[in-house]
Amino acid sequence: MGELEVTGPPGAQSASAGGYRDPHETSITLLVLGAVIVALMLAQIVLPGFQGVLGWLVSSPSGIGLTAALTIAFSFLWLTFRTRAAQHGTRYQRGFGVAAVIAAIMWLPPFVAALFIAGPFALLGPVLLFAGIGLSNYFLVGWAVAIGTLGIFEGSFGITNRLPASLWVSWGHAAIYLGLGVLTVGAGIVARTRENRQFQPVAPR
Repeated sequence: MGELEVTGPPGAQSASAGGYRDPHETSITLLVLGAVIVALMLAQIVLPGFQGVLGWLVSSPSGIGLTAALTIAFSFLWLTFRTRAAQHGTRYQRGFGVAAVIAAIMWLPPFVAALFIAGPFALLGPVLLFAGIGLSNYFLVGWAVAIGTLGIFEGSFGITNRLPASLWVSWGHAAIYLGLGVLTVGAGIVARTRENRQFQPVAPR
């Protein structure tokens, strides 16, 4: 009986010249980032009044708490993919390692000022863009540009201020961020479906 083969680029399953590529790097990335946004924004809308660290994450001014959570998420993604690569006896490509470093650097002056002005997507968009470019992952590059642009625009209340007065509510800003998080989760689900089709086992010959 022949061995099972897996469709898709070889670099996604094993070591290659550029290092290990996880077959689910796109979906895992978008699902983790989207879930972080959805969880914090949903908590801010539905369960306000948190105290302590959780309260700061949920309701800190200018979304800095969400920005901090996203910074941690990028480090988590880097460690996750690095561990998965080590299990295959090789190293992971540099994309998320560089992204985690850039996310940390953006908390230093003068970059941190942009986070207070433009909000958490001023970190999410550029950092995800660097990760996608480093991995030659054009799905992540495209999503970084799209979601980053919308999020930065809303960071200065660009969408909220254009809504009719009849639709304005105190939690409208958080609701738009929540919507962007839901879109990101949705993109992750679409990516996972594509990955599952691409990396299906092929019947033995």
